[in-house]
Amino acid sequence: GDLYLLGTADPTLNVQHLDELVASLKARGINKLEGDVVIGSKTIRDGVTRASVKVTITGAAPGKPPIVNYEPQSEYFKIKVNASSIKGKRGRVSVGLKHIETDDSGHYDIEVWGRIRQGRTATVWRAVPRRATFTAHTLRAKLITAGIDVVGTVRIEDLEDYVATAASQDFLPVELARHESARMGDLVARVNKPSNNFLADRLLMTAGSAVFGGLPTMEKGLDAMNAWLDDDAGIDPKSLTVDTGSGLSYATRITAEQIVHILRAGAALDTNDPDGDDAVNAPAFLSSLAVAGGDGTLRRRFRGSPVRRKMVGKTGTLTGVIALSGFVRDGDDNGLCFAIVTNGNRHRLRNRVRREHENLVEAMHEYLRARKQQPTAAGSAKPPSALPN
Repeated sequence: GDLYLLGTADPTLNVQHLDELVASLKARGINKLEGDVVIGSKTIRDGVTRASVKVTITGAAPGKPPIVNYEPQSEYFKIKVNASSIKGKRGRVSVGLKHIETDDSGHYDIEVWGRIRQGRTATVWRAVPRRATFTAHTLRAKLITAGIDVVGTVRIEDLEDYVATAASQDFLPVELARHESARMGDLVARVNKPSNNFLADRLLMTAGSAVFGGLPTMEKGLDAMNAWLDDDAGIDPKSLTVDTGSGLSYATRITAEQIVHILRAGAALDTNDPDGDDAVNAPAFLSSLAVAGGDGTLRRRFRGSPVRRKMVGKTGTLTGVIALSGFVRDGDDNGLCFAIVTNGNRHRLRNRVRREHENLVEAMHEYLRARKQQPTAAGSAKPPSALPN
C-alpha cells in the first residue's frame, strides 16, 4: 500500500524530523513500500514548515564546469550547470529554481550560471514554493537511502479522499510511525527568548485550530486569544487591537497597563481561573521569558547592572516603537510587574531609548530594595517561584 504523511500543523516540523519517521519504519521491519508516498494538499498541516534546498558550488579546473551538489537529495531536483571555473580572477555564480511540469508531480531544475574561482566553494539557499511535493519527495528519498525499497512515486491527495477510497476497498490506514513536536513550553520559549515572530504567528494559528478545529488560520488564533483575554485576563478584547501573534504590526493598539494585566494573568497572579490552566502553565510561561544579562534578547543587556538575572522580560521593536515588559525583583520575595512602551522615537535613537528603559527597571529594583521591610506595599507582589535565581 501507500505511505501517507499526515501532519497536525506543527510549525517546527523540519527535514530532520523525517529521518526520525524513517528510522521508526525501519525499526518495525519495513523494508519495502509497494505504493506511493502520499501527502495532502493542505501544506500548512502536513508539510515541513520551511522547504528549502542548499546548493553548494565548488570551482573545478579552469574551463571546466564547477562541481554542484545539493541537499536534501531527492528526484525532485535536477542540476543544470551553465557555469564555468576560472583561475586567478574574481567570479560570481547565481542559482535559480525553475519548476518543470510533467505528467507526475513535476520537478525543479537547479540552474547555475556564472563563473567561480578554482577551489572556491559557494553555498546558496533557495526556498522551494511547492512545500507539499518537496516534503513527500524528501521523505521518499530518505526511505530509499535507509534501504527501504519504494516501488511507487509521489502523489498529492487530500486525506478525506484518500480515506474514502481506502474504505471503499475494505481497509483503513493504520499508524506506522509518529513524530512528536517539542512541548508547548519549549516552543513558547523559542518564541519569547529570541523574539521569533514567525513562530509566534504560527503557534497562535495552531492554537486557534486546536480550539475551533479545522486548518490553522490567524483569524481562529485571534479568536482564541481574545477569548482568553476576556475570560482569564479580565480585559475586554474590544478595548485593544492586536492582529497578529507576534505583535509585528503597526495596527497594534495596547496600553502598558493592559500589558501588565496580561503578564500577571499569564503568571497566574491576576487571573479569573486561579486553579485552572493559567496556574498550570505559569511556570512554563515565565521560563520562556528572556533573562536580564542571561539569555535571549536580553543577554547583552543589564550585564553590569544590579538587575542582572533579577528580571525576566520580553522586548519589542518596531520603527519608532520600543517596548520592554516583564517582572523584576529585589533578590528576595519582593517583585514588580512592569510594562514600558515608548512611541515616536527616531529609529536611530533606539539604543538610547533602550538605555532609558534599563534605567527605569533599575529604579524599580532600587524601589523594591528600599521597601524590603514593607513587602505588602501597594504595587508590589511576590513573584512566582518560577522566576530564575
